[in-house]
Amino acid sequence: MVALLAREGSTVTLAALSPLGQRLMKLTWDRQGVQCQVDPSVGAGFDAQQALRDLVFASWPPEALRAALVGGPWSAAFDPDGRRTLSCGGRIRLSVSGRTDSPQGQVLRHLPEGYSITVKELNDHDE
Repeated sequence: MVALLAREGSTVTLAALSPLGQRLMKLTWDRQGVQCQVDPSVGAGFDAQQALRDLVFASWPPEALRAALVGGPWSAAFDPDGRRTLSCGGRIRLSVSGRTDSPQGQVLRHLPEGYSITVKELNDHDE
């Protein structure tokens, strides 16, 4: 799955595409809350809001995430190379590697659910 993330003012939109470019999901997060449209081909087991939480973990500053996780069962690790992991009970649940501005993009792997999302920055000349 490839995710396109856009921010306009206080609205964040996430569109997930299949490798062939079919829109699988569109999620909009604004002041009214989260609205989600999921293509029936995705299946009932896919949690679009989980994908949004994964993206938040991938993009928030480490200091803010550490502060948010204090005292709970969740923990986060941040490597100098930019890799980060989110664990619960000593088991890695989410692994994030790469950067959105690299040719390979940033890859988020949700281990229990078995999906991955690749996020890449688009430049003005990208289509």
